Amino acid sequence: MSWRAALLTGVCAALTLLSAAAAAVDCVEGEPCSIAKGSYHYAIPANRSAAMPVILHFHGYGSSGAAALRNAPVAEAATARGYIFVALDGTPGPLAPQRNDWSVRDGTPPWRDEAGFARAVLDDLARRYAIDRTRVLMTGFSRGGSMVWDIACHDPAGFTAFAPASGAFWRPLPEACSGPVKLLHHHGWSDKVVPIEGRQIPGLPIRQGDVFAGMGILREAAGLGDDLLQSFAVEGDTLCRLWMDEALRLCLHPGGHTPPSGWIDQVLDWFERKAPAG
Repeated sequence: MSWRAALLTGVCAALTLLSAAAAAVDCVEGEPCSIAKGSYHYAIPANRSAAMPVILHFHGYGSSGAAALRNAPVAEAATARGYIFVALDGTPGPLAPQRNDWSVRDGTPPWRDEAGFARAVLDDLARRYAIDRTRVLMTGFSRGGSMVWDIACHDPAGFTAFAPASGAFWRPLPEACSGPVKLLHHHGWSDKVVPIEGRQIPGLPIRQGDVFAGMGILREAAGLGDDLLQSFAVEGDTLCRLWMDEALRLCLHPGGHTPPSGWIDQVLDWFERKAPAG
């Protein structure tokens, strides 16, 4: 090899390393991170472990990952327990092009593969930190909760468990799900935005689904009888119904369109009992 060829090879190798290094620091904690499929924000625990578990969070309709990251009762509670908290960004959909939304299965044409986006976010995050891919919890609120239901039913590969709140399937309800999943759903008894029975959205051709019907579909996917209640729990003012040794859990609280106080800690208590040791 001539000295010119050797020099060119060395320069190319150096540029490759610089490019990789730049890609690895193209975003920092608290700032937006952009990938081909969208963007996200994240916060890391103060005490980092060798392989950190991850929470992937889907915000409510019209909100953003940045706003979800500022929700201290959730984000800070998650990082205090050693989780990387990742707040995904929705994108405008065809029904409301000025508002961030999720490509929920509600009878309208899809515009983004949200499960694929979530997996791409995990891949991108793994370039910066050591993450535990066996402990990936997906959470979501309201319309984001509906997105979690959809992914849990149709495309759960790569995610350990699911914990939506205040959102469920939209109609038409799935005929069946791909298989059993671990899912904990919280819903407010007095929720009028996403009532337990669901509702028609005024002026739009979309209708929310019934929470109890959705749980029935998940039970069928797990091979359980549709009417079989295995256990129940009363935790303060929250009433929970349990199946599959608590892997499926439906909890109702007396509030409205909001998760209950201490929601993320309740979710993580459940998740840590059910997640693999890693």
